[in-house]
Amino acid sequence: MKDKLKQRKILIIVLAVILTLSVGYAIFSESLNISGSASTGSTNFNIVFDRVGNIREVEASNTTAEIKESGKKLEINVPGLSMPTAYAIIPVTIKNNGDITAKVKEIRTEGLDTTDIKVT
Repeated sequence: MKDKLKQRKILIIVLAVILTLSVGYAIFSESLNISGSASTGSTNFNIVFDRVGNIREVEASNTTAEIKESGKKLEINVPGLSMPTAYAIIPVTIKNNGDITAKVKEIRTEGLDTTDIKVT
């Protein structure tokens, strides 16, 4: 009697394992094809320099910042640095006038020929 009960339990366990394996195989052997396209509806990408804030100078003078080329370029001039520890802080607001969400990842500088000037 105990042997027959033990055999039934083993048979049920074996059948459950086989069923589980066959269902798992059926799920993982199914091919999944994804196709289609996405569109934003607009391709207006327009990041611009919006405004220059209050310039802060420490041991510096005559610092200027001017937005040019319809907001695409910011020209900064700091001619009056009087000592090696002198600096100027020029806060600038960047605005997204486009329809596409954007994130600024990099600032490219032109005309800097020294590592003493930091742009962040």
